[in-house]
Amino acid sequence: MALWKWSGHEWNKCPWHSAHNPLTAVVCGTGESLNEHVRDDEKFYFVLNHGYQKVRPDVWVGLDKPALWADNGLLSKPFCKVLRGNMANDIVYGKEARLYPNTYWADIKALTLSDIFNQKGIDAVFHWSKNSMTMALQLAVWMGFKRIELVGVNLGGESFNKLYSKPEDVARQNQLYDEQVKFFQWFHKSAQIEGITVVSATLDSRLNSFMECIAK
Repeated sequence: MALWKWSGHEWNKCPWHSAHNPLTAVVCGTGESLNEHVRDDEKFYFVLNHGYQKVRPDVWVGLDKPALWADNGLLSKPFCKVLRGNMANDIVYGKEARLYPNTYWADIKALTLSDIFNQKGIDAVFHWSKNSMTMALQLAVWMGFKRIELVGVNLGGESFNKLYSKPEDVARQNQLYDEQVKFFQWFHKSAQIEGITVVSATLDSRLNSFMECIAK
């Protein structure tokens, strides 16, 4: 179990893990506020899903099938990309997804939430929670970052509601955001216990009701 990279003839475990990383990690969601963010090259960026079109990642994280990103040319871009390990052999434009440059493949399975902080070292397993945000946060923890800033994590609002034409779809999406808020409340408190500072860098985010907001 680990984060893996295909060398061309064998699988190698990725040695990104660390007990302490002195840089600040910025985890970018895909909220509307991401449009206003100016990248700070002195920080380390985890960017989710389509967010890479707005902010250049150091590490991109996406858990959907690799073919979903093929038309956007994402898999061929030079930055590091973390995907689900069981999809490394998917065929994308005639070749295995693992053959695309700087693709890394994570062993993911259902664990307890506390395992986000307990999994350490090169043989870590990543928690499967059906969303890229949790994966990005666990990567940041695993890589030893002691400060995490959350950008583009609006968790609802009018801009999201406009994406859905049916009231029941809006209600369902808002229910998902409610679940994410509960997760962030847990993650924020648990990170403090582990000596990790988590702050919001997103104006008008629901995060700001329970964690420090540094956005201006």
